[in-house]
Amino acid sequence: MKKTKLFLIIAGIALIKAVKSQDVLVAIDSTRIQTLIQEVQQQNIKYKLAKNPDGPTYLISKAHVAYINYSNGTSDRFTNRATENLSKYDLDSQPTDFNVYHSVPANIRSPRIPRRPENPEHLYKRKNYIGINHLTFLNSNISLTYMRDIVKEKIILHVPVSFGIDKPDITNNVYNGGYLNYGSKNTYNLMNYQVGAGILFTPNFGQRVNFLIGPSFSFSQFSMSTKTSYMITPPTMSTSATFGEFKNDFDMFRQFYGATIGFMFRMSEKLNMTLTANVGCKKDSYSEKDPFGIQYLNGQTNWQREAPANVLPYANFSWTIGYRF
Repeated sequence: MKKTKLFLIIAGIALIKAVKSQDVLVAIDSTRIQTLIQEVQQQNIKYKLAKNPDGPTYLISKAHVAYINYSNGTSDRFTNRATENLSKYDLDSQPTDFNVYHSVPANIRSPRIPRRPENPEHLYKRKNYIGINHLTFLNSNISLTYMRDIVKEKIILHVPVSFGIDKPDITNNVYNGGYLNYGSKNTYNLMNYQVGAGILFTPNFGQRVNFLIGPSFSFSQFSMSTKTSYMITPPTMSTSATFGEFKNDFDMFRQFYGATIGFMFRMSEKLNMTLTANVGCKKDSYSEKDPFGIQYLNGQTNWQREAPANVLPYANFSWTIGYRF
């Protein structure tokens, strides 16, 4: 038992001496490294790890060291070393030279290589753009959009062209019989064509994304039909009422006046995308004087119906993806 105690005492004394024989290097981020200092040079400090005295020799810049506590009780402080004298990439170049534990200094921000600013000049080499409006497929139309960059004026010429391939169901669901006539079944059978023009101003011309705003106009022709059922009031109580039906096919011409607002995304030199909304008012005219038969129905039924308002708010939307040439 006495031998065991004596052994522990001797081992403890040896351990204390071993600890006291170590130098403590304290980095500027407060990391403490048990070392054996080999040499303090003008710019760097050479040391070995205390736990591996026969291992490799490490090199650390004085600018990364706060102070050293030597085993003999003395110390050296390096807090007056100017870290800005280092190259701004030194801290990122070899982190193992700075700290064997790979820690980053708390009071030094690791510099980052500045991102090279993007030069979108190549996106403007091709002045013309033609795209397909994918939203019109939902309404049985095919619509193409042509745009032309006018660089010096920061203006884009906008010319949309459309034609129908079938009955426009969305147009019918929104406008069918709502404002054209009282109780009538009015149907848009086909949009024969639509052509428009606009001048779009873009204040951030020259960037990858352009904001678009400007006046726009369009003219379109629709083939339409109307059907109205009516009852003829009998002249006497003994006479039964009779029923009739008015039908008519005609063409409608729609003018749109408003403004276009949206964005153009120049994804590459050849591939572009636009998102726009046209908001304004529409004015309709017809191939006949009384296409909905309002005057005829008033004469047959003694109704006092009037033609509906012809100028009303109107809006449509566009999402195009296309090619720049």
